[in-house]
Amino acid sequence: MKVSNVKFHNVQQGTPEWHALRDSVDFTASEVSAALGCSPYKTRDQLMHEKATGIKPEVSSYQEKIFADGHRFEEFARAILENRLGEELYPTTITGECGGLTLLASLDGLTMDGVLAFEHKSPNSKVVAAIHAEKLDDHYNYQMEQQLLLSGAASCKFVASDGTEDNWNELDYKPNKALINKMLAGLKQFKDDLEEYKTKLANGEVSQQSKPEVVAEVIQDLPAISYKMNGLAINSNLDEYKSKALELVEQSKKKLETDQDFANAESMVKVFKSAEDKLGLMSQQVLGEVESIDKFVKDLGFIGENIRQARLALDKQVKSRKEEIKTELVMMAKGEIQGLIADACQKFNVTFNITADFAGAIKGKRNIESMRSAISEELANAKIALSEQKDIVQTNLDHVKQHQEYKFLFNDWSVIAFKPADDFQTLVKLRISEHKEAEEKRLEQERERIRQEEADKAKLEAEEKAKREANEKAMREAAIETNNVLHEATKAESKPVQEVVQQSTTQPSRLDQARQVMHQAETAPVASFERAERSDEMISLSEKEYNELMSKANLLEALYAAGVDNWDGYSEAMAMVSAA
Repeated sequence: MKVSNVKFHNVQQGTPEWHALRDSVDFTASEVSAALGCSPYKTRDQLMHEKATGIKPEVSSYQEKIFADGHRFEEFARAILENRLGEELYPTTITGECGGLTLLASLDGLTMDGVLAFEHKSPNSKVVAAIHAEKLDDHYNYQMEQQLLLSGAASCKFVASDGTEDNWNELDYKPNKALINKMLAGLKQFKDDLEEYKTKLANGEVSQQSKPEVVAEVIQDLPAISYKMNGLAINSNLDEYKSKALELVEQSKKKLETDQDFANAESMVKVFKSAEDKLGLMSQQVLGEVESIDKFVKDLGFIGENIRQARLALDKQVKSRKEEIKTELVMMAKGEIQGLIADACQKFNVTFNITADFAGAIKGKRNIESMRSAISEELANAKIALSEQKDIVQTNLDHVKQHQEYKFLFNDWSVIAFKPADDFQTLVKLRISEHKEAEEKRLEQERERIRQEEADKAKLEAEEKAKREANEKAMREAAIETNNVLHEATKAESKPVQEVVQQSTTQPSRLDQARQVMHQAETAPVASFERAERSDEMISLSEKEYNELMSKANLLEALYAAGVDNWDGYSEAMAMVSAA
């Protein structure tokens, strides 16, 4: 965890300068456990009120003596530890900033190289047992975490002693990353809640006075009933008593909200019970003296019944209203944390699993304020847990956004969102690497397919080109042959008849040669096909059949180009074609 603006202050603990420095920061190391709701000396609500108002409880003479003994034990213990370590320890006060919080820690000692911190406590059975079990309460752990965070020390020597080696108990404490993250999250939540609390104070929504121990208000007792017999008549102060009693009955109908209300109600129940007893005795006394005085007795009975009903109702309200308030407090806290969870789920598109046992938190609490305080601490812990989970999810989400082009690889976001940052980053790296490898393999296969298709296409084109060249060569050779025949035929026409006759006895005539060429063209094999019954019907030819047909057509065109229609045997040849 990065800490900035660290400063070492040369101030002595307990001086006005030291107190002023403590008031200038967000949290001191000794306040952390109260802010996180685990201090045995101060509740979270009490610390909230102190920081909001600046009003702190006065230190009693008994507490001052305890503090003085603690400082004396600390001085002796530091000397003992220096002797054991063989180096000096100097007390110091350090401030620094971390995660938007200004923090302060007063160390009982720090080695000159800053490697080892020293924290001393007066001994008691609980802390001594914890040291020997090597498991301190978080009340102490949080204090040392802040000391180590600001000092940069590698460990803290935690000692509980009375300044003597005979009663010496020590433990080496090392930083706990998970605990310090929880501490910082809790302090941030407290700071947010403090701002809200200050706003409520300014708006008059909460009392600005610190809340003393609740003591029932003095309930003015009903006046004593006096009467005097005057013959058959009775003179008394019953009307005054009746008015006072009914007024008290009306007061008992007030809805109970605060611990003060409950204390007053319980006191009023006692007044009513006493009045009931007195009225009962008074009725019997008057009846014993004057049986005929009906009105007086009826009034006594009426007043007594009203008081009894008021007592019963008030006693019932005390019990039922406490249950109602418990339910209200629990449901309000549940509603608040559920609302925060719902907002977080919607924002990050994941399901946050936060547990808070508000009913368990108030179990055994005897008054409303202690219930409110316990629920406040449980709610704060739930908010802290939610904040920690949100930080994890936000960190992972930011990492995914750095690789936005691969967002499709994380469609299981709701499953992996809560992984620790290191594990999540490793998962992202692995998935992207595997995707790139698979994509490269796919592209290589695609390139290979294209290369193969191009090779096959080139081979086919080469074969087709070879066929065309062979056909063209055959056509050229046929044309040359035809021209040679025509040339020879022309030369033959200019020779003497006897030479022609003589030649005819030795070789075929030019006309016979032309007939032979035509015969070759006519007799060349051509794939047979059926004629379509209609002239507009299509026929199908194989490529070989098509090439043969085109070869003969080219041969015929070559013959015409060479003037075959001027040959002396042309008419005869055409007749032969028509006959065929």
